[in-house]
Amino acid sequence: MKYVVNRIIELIMDNEPSKDKETMIRVDGFDSIKIYEQVASKLSEELLKEGLSLDIKLAKNKWNAFKKKSDNTTILQSMMQHNWVAEEDSMTHYRNLHDSNVVVLLGTEDEEDKGGLANFQSITPDILIKTLNGKYHLIFNDDSFTDSDNEVIDRLYKDLFEFEAIDICKLSDIADSWNGKISNSKDFIELFFNELPTWGLPLRRLELPKRQEIMGRKNVLAGCHRFIVRQPFNSKMSITQYNKYMKRIDYYNSGEADLAKYPGDNDCWSEQGISNYDEFSKVLKEFIIGENLSENTSKLLTVDYSIVEDVLEIGIPTGKKPPKDKVKTLIGDPLEVFTNALFTTLAHIKNADISIENIEFRFSQAEIVCMYSDIEDDEEQQQLLDTWKAICTHCGGVIEYLNKRMWTVNYNDITLSCQPEGFLIPAQAYHFIEEDAMIKSASANKSVSKISFSTCYDVNGKKFHHDFQWKFDAANSWDKNFGELCLQDFCKDKEGIYIPVSEINKINSLIFSKSEEEFFDRLKESDISFDFNLADYIDRKIPTDEKVISARFDEVGKAFTEFAYAIANEGFYTCLAKDCSEISKLCAAYVNLGKYLRERTFPENLKWILDAYINSFNIIGDISVFEAEKEIESCIVPAWHPATLEKINDQKIFFLDGCGEWWNEAQEKEKITEKEISDTLSDLLQMSMLQSTLDLFPSYGQVYFGTIASYGAFSLYGRNDIKNENRLRDMIHKDAIFDDDFDKNEVSRLNDNAKMIYGVMLDYAKAFPNSADNLSIVFIDPSELQPIVAAIYKYIDARRKNNISAKVDISLRILVKPENKGGRNYLAYWMDEFFSQDENVNIHTYLNEWNSKSQLEKLLNGNNDIAFVMDILKVNNLGFVASHSNESLAPSQCRFPIVYKPTPISSTSVKRTIELSQPQFKAAYEHTQIVRYRNNMEKIPDEMYIASKEVSIDSDGQAIVHFLHEKAYWVVCVDSGMDGALLRSDDVHQQDYNIIGFSTGKGAYGQYNLTITTRKTILETIRKKLEDRLYSLFKWDKEQIKKAAQLCIDEASGLDGISLLSAINPKDENIREFLAYILTSLREEKSYSDSVLKIVIHLDSYKHWFDGDIDKDDDSSASRPDFLVLEAFFTDDEKLKLKATVTECKTSIYANAEQHKNHALEQVKHGVRRLSKIFNPNSKSIKRRYWYAQLYRALAFAQVTFSNNTSEFAEVSSRLRSILDGNYEIEWNSRILGFWIDMPGDNETENISDDGIMICDIPQKIIQSFLLGNEVSDVNFVNINAKDFIEDDEVQERIKERERVLAEEIESSQNGKIKRMQFAETYSSVNKDDVISEDVPHEKAKVASENVSVNSTNEETETLNLDETIESHNLSDEASEVAHSDSHQSIKTDVIENKDSLENIRVLIGKNKMSADVYWEFGSPQMANRHLLITGTSGQGKTYSIQTMLYELAKGNVSSVVFDYTEGFRLDQLEPEFVDSMHNKINQHIVKIQGVPINPFKRQEQDFAGMKIQDTPADVAGRFANILTHVYGFGEQQYAAIYEATRVGMEKYGDVMDMNHFQEELVEIQSKNASAKTVVSKMTPFFHSIEFNKDAEFDWGKILYADEAKMNIFQLTMIDREMQVIVTELMLWDAWYYTKNYGSKEKPFVVVLDEAQNLSHKENSPSKAILTEGRKFGWSAWFATQSLKVLADDEVVRLMQAAFKLYFKPTDEEITKISKQLDPTNSRLWIGALKALKKGQCIVVGDRKKDDGTFGGTKPTVTNITSFKERS
Repeated sequence: MKYVVNRIIELIMDNEPSKDKETMIRVDGFDSIKIYEQVASKLSEELLKEGLSLDIKLAKNKWNAFKKKSDNTTILQSMMQHNWVAEEDSMTHYRNLHDSNVVVLLGTEDEEDKGGLANFQSITPDILIKTLNGKYHLIFNDDSFTDSDNEVIDRLYKDLFEFEAIDICKLSDIADSWNGKISNSKDFIELFFNELPTWGLPLRRLELPKRQEIMGRKNVLAGCHRFIVRQPFNSKMSITQYNKYMKRIDYYNSGEADLAKYPGDNDCWSEQGISNYDEFSKVLKEFIIGENLSENTSKLLTVDYSIVEDVLEIGIPTGKKPPKDKVKTLIGDPLEVFTNALFTTLAHIKNADISIENIEFRFSQAEIVCMYSDIEDDEEQQQLLDTWKAICTHCGGVIEYLNKRMWTVNYNDITLSCQPEGFLIPAQAYHFIEEDAMIKSASANKSVSKISFSTCYDVNGKKFHHDFQWKFDAANSWDKNFGELCLQDFCKDKEGIYIPVSEINKINSLIFSKSEEEFFDRLKESDISFDFNLADYIDRKIPTDEKVISARFDEVGKAFTEFAYAIANEGFYTCLAKDCSEISKLCAAYVNLGKYLRERTFPENLKWILDAYINSFNIIGDISVFEAEKEIESCIVPAWHPATLEKINDQKIFFLDGCGEWWNEAQEKEKITEKEISDTLSDLLQMSMLQSTLDLFPSYGQVYFGTIASYGAFSLYGRNDIKNENRLRDMIHKDAIFDDDFDKNEVSRLNDNAKMIYGVMLDYAKAFPNSADNLSIVFIDPSELQPIVAAIYKYIDARRKNNISAKVDISLRILVKPENKGGRNYLAYWMDEFFSQDENVNIHTYLNEWNSKSQLEKLLNGNNDIAFVMDILKVNNLGFVASHSNESLAPSQCRFPIVYKPTPISSTSVKRTIELSQPQFKAAYEHTQIVRYRNNMEKIPDEMYIASKEVSIDSDGQAIVHFLHEKAYWVVCVDSGMDGALLRSDDVHQQDYNIIGFSTGKGAYGQYNLTITTRKTILETIRKKLEDRLYSLFKWDKEQIKKAAQLCIDEASGLDGISLLSAINPKDENIREFLAYILTSLREEKSYSDSVLKIVIHLDSYKHWFDGDIDKDDDSSASRPDFLVLEAFFTDDEKLKLKATVTECKTSIYANAEQHKNHALEQVKHGVRRLSKIFNPNSKSIKRRYWYAQLYRALAFAQVTFSNNTSEFAEVSSRLRSILDGNYEIEWNSRILGFWIDMPGDNETENISDDGIMICDIPQKIIQSFLLGNEVSDVNFVNINAKDFIEDDEVQERIKERERVLAEEIESSQNGKIKRMQFAETYSSVNKDDVISEDVPHEKAKVASENVSVNSTNEETETLNLDETIESHNLSDEASEVAHSDSHQSIKTDVIENKDSLENIRVLIGKNKMSADVYWEFGSPQMANRHLLITGTSGQGKTYSIQTMLYELAKGNVSSVVFDYTEGFRLDQLEPEFVDSMHNKINQHIVKIQGVPINPFKRQEQDFAGMKIQDTPADVAGRFANILTHVYGFGEQQYAAIYEATRVGMEKYGDVMDMNHFQEELVEIQSKNASAKTVVSKMTPFFHSIEFNKDAEFDWGKILYADEAKMNIFQLTMIDREMQVIVTELMLWDAWYYTKNYGSKEKPFVVVLDEAQNLSHKENSPSKAILTEGRKFGWSAWFATQSLKVLADDEVVRLMQAAFKLYFKPTDEEITKISKQLDPTNSRLWIGALKALKKGQCIVVGDRKKDDGTFGGTKPTVTNITSFKERS
């Protein structure tokens, strides 16, 4: 009622009543007197405030009607007391005799004299509904709802009111009753479906639809409405259908229906209006046949419709069916799909070596998604017909088009045919729906259409077939091209003359679409008008003496109507297949008209003719611009524009040419795989993408505007200052809804854009191997999500293949402008489909908006690995440059891929010019000439022009790039024109970061440059490595070392490629590889060349030049050479001559030179073979334009040394362009450079191999001269230790000698260890283990310390900082020991004093269903232990509940330690109320930055019967080996290696043993135990990432037993999962031994172990010791985990020893297991409760205080966690 009353008053007040006018209102049609009484009361108050008088009267007739209802008595009396009831029978009395400012008459709808009230404004329920305008969420008036929530509410009531009458008063009452019960759309959905019986529909609780279903195409209430109104059971129901229903009802509860979800023994029946299945069965059967309808309908309203639905749709087995033939699913456009089917069939025939001549494409059925799923009436049947005709329009003739090509297999020509004939022809659509019934509507819950067909052929009289199913959904673009066009009248008359210029009123809403799906959704919803015929407009307006122009336009109009008629009746591919097609005629007419117009002059008053040509066929926002002769500001170039049609035609030709070329080559192979077919088609489709149709348009102010986006065959154009007409909420585009038919392979398809991203990730992993499994990646303004998802999927897949147990943790943050926001469903689908069930993969995805640099600062922390910033260059200007060639391509020459040519750059360039025009496409090129002529009409153009755009990076872009270097280690700029020189043009920031990589020709059609930059600080790490390496080799003095290292760094930053990155890798061979690259570059600089341009290309950055290398999981560089040196020379015949030298370089000792040369020979031969093929100027390959463009870009983005205003630069630019046409010569050479570090001599030696390959042996002194920049005579030869260059192969040959003896020794020591452990357990003590350390932290950790602030000490509170040293550090060792002992004695004294207060500590968990508090009796001595197990999936409230419990314990002065893996306990992630309540008593220790404050090799002391017994080296070794074996999954041999290295190190170094010594000992025993190498390899990231501060004065006493309780967080993020586990288990052992000596059960402390499933809980683990013995030493260990399924049974049993447990909502697959843990005897009772748990709810298990005050066992209790607000 609240909304209705308030809305009535709002409408009254909208009249702005005042003393100066008379306001008269009627409020009629409401059936509740409460509404009238509330309106009268509130309106009186409102007007009284305004100082206005009011006359308000309820009509006497209405009053009498209300009096008949006894429940109205009180309100009636109130109305009488206030004189709000009319005393007169006629309400016109109050109109005539009132003297008030406002008159309101209530309930006058039954008055006889209504005419007398005609001048009153009427307010009725219908008026309220109309003004509500479908925004039903306003009735609930909840500010906490998001736009997304509101959309759900509006859609649900929209669906409801399609079937039920809108009752605004009833809806308002419902809203009142739900007040306080709704916090989000999920709550609303639950209440809505529960309340459906009040609207006459069955309720639904068990299976609620998700948001995607609600917002989808179908009405989610359609099914339950059809059921309750008995639509399936009406008079048309056949006996067969009736019998099916009866059988299903009986079968469902027979015990044989395995798929039945809700049989009679299911718990759900206790909550239904019909309490058992037998009664339900009886009611349902009667309802179906129409008996006792009123009574049975009422009963069925109270039964969950999920049950009804499940019963009526249950499948009954009909006996075992024979296995079905395999059906291959295909997706894509028609030509791609049928070509794929053809090649699949041909490949099978070829592989089977059989002979055929004919292949028949036989169609069997089509299930088509259209607006309605039920096609019983004519309107819905028409809908199916229209949908199928639109599909046929785009498919018609595709088989015949394929057949035009000559396909052969096994030397036989193949003929293709289609059966039934005409199946895909639009004109025959009706026949196949009505007569043959092959086309039917898909079921209501489907969103994917399916067309089933087979390829059939005959072999020796026997029939064979391959079955396919083509699937496509509403999101595809191929069927949107001509559907609307073919509905127009001009398609019915091929003799007409029509040039359409279409109109969409709010066109800018389409222009600002940010996805293909959003664009086509908006296009479908738009009212597009084809009424304007440009040909008529020309005829009407043209002067009489210029009628020839009109005739020329008419030729185009006639060609268009012929095209439109043909495509509407015959189909698109039928048109394409014709020798002289309607499409080619239309394009020719359009081109000829353009030529005619630009070859004649126009006075200014006929400029409109050029505008008519420019805008013909387009979709614009306002047709009136033609009459007004105004310029447009935006437009859409549609699929039916001649320029688009020409490109589509050439696109299809290119595709089939490429297919033919591939098939001819593939037939030479022994076998053809389906993956080869799929990859080939995908590559050809990418290369032939339509990027835009036309180049640019003229606009007011003598400026031009260009393309904004292209979707399918539609190109969008607009000025950069046009207004975005989309509201923000409308910009969040309708995400795709993914159902079971969605093709999952599409998500993970690795296209070239994805390969580009994946390649960067691989390079980063190579540079930072210790971070490879723990990446944080940022994307700024990506144009699409699929390549990102595919790249990450591929990366994770590769990591897991490399190490099956690898735990991959990736944070993905995607930041977009508000208008680009979308894709949440896509990300969610990807996460759910690929990674939700993989315990070893953890992905955090974030999709956020940003509008300014300040917002970016808030959204990004400072520890990201890679930040991709997309398309950051700004377009400064659109214009024209004179064409450099007037040659036109012959019809046989390929026109794809489309290449946007960057002009070459000079040393002075700060901008980049990119040519847009594609002269090979005549229609678009002609349009460009007219656009230029239109603004330059003073003379007829005497040459052709190229449209171009000028781009540069502005100050905002430079600021963002600089800022990103503060937030990420690598910044990757992806843009068509970006390069290192542009980045270096930033005078303000250029010293802050280094360019470490550049490559060009990336992306789907080679359109992108990729520039990688990094912080300067990373170079310090590389410099240090180089200095160490150079010193170990040459023993130079300090100044020489620094000079050489700096020279290497400077040289590397100028290289084209990412050679610098490999030097970051800790592996020694990477440093040698890096030095080889540098030496090659330095040598090249000193060699003389008379070339006009010379560049050194690092081929590792151009993997896409080598077949599929980027798609391989391993490092395929083994077969790829290092460099390509390109030199350009001028020749006399205008051709450019290129000299290409493929170069492989090696660095080693001379003794190994021969094996390196042999390998290098194979590499350079492979390189020359591959590169000379793709860059052959005489190539006939269909892909040659792509490769010419690749070669051109590589040279164009190499800075020419001339200034850009010189004639030399102009000459180089002109000659380079000729590469794009294959107009160049290229000479191929190859060489091997061997830098032999111990080779004597002053000169290089050169030899030629049998293959003609130059081999250069370069001695040490020349190497030194390169690195020092000195003459060879000024350096001295240095004797090199050959051990420094041990090759990998040699290591394996040294190993076997002592393995047998060592194994025996280890076995013996382990036996002794077991005996000692058994002895220890007899005395209630346990022997356990320790960890590792390293010397220099990884660079990433160093940088992180600049950005992460650690909680510092507050002067007013004695907060402990975990890094501070104790005040006794200057004491003697003896005095320190005394002080240490005294402090722990005081702990035990405190324990005695604390005993009484401990028993009073209770931890409030929350409230049960009876709103009674549920406590954990933490301090009770009757608790078996104080351990806690918390389980549940992510996002259910585990971390929140832990914080509430820690808060409760902090009030009882109990300290806590948290080991945080997931950043859930990061200071800025903790609940603000929790942080405030702790009053700065939270300390954070970031392990990545501050190190681990313990010594993992400490020999612990244990107290045996009053004796202090210290660990032996073997004890420490065993403990340490156990941890590493668990974490890395090592075997016995690796265990032996770790054990031996630790034991020997302990004996050798004693108390100063550390991680460095451990690593040294491991390396040392590699010659004795081959497994040591595996250990070293796997642990290398650990050695270089984690630092152990064994000298830190760290005291567990100050952590666990502080006078004032604190929470101490050990932050383990930013390090790999293995390292996290190692650090945690080592610290747990250290704390365990400390508490064994000083702890007590009377002085408890909490240790929170997040992600506990990753820890070991086995016999020899710290977890086992804590769980079994920890209570007596004060341990309260809290094990938090998402799942227990990854643990072994014995580990689960141990965790179950925790005396108190909180079960949050588990994964579906664990529900049964956990229900058995809750009640082993009757577990089914708990399945429903577990499924129904909501966020913030858990089931509490454990002994508690009962109602009678006694302590003991209680039933598990569903508990709502009490919030911080309620606790305070």
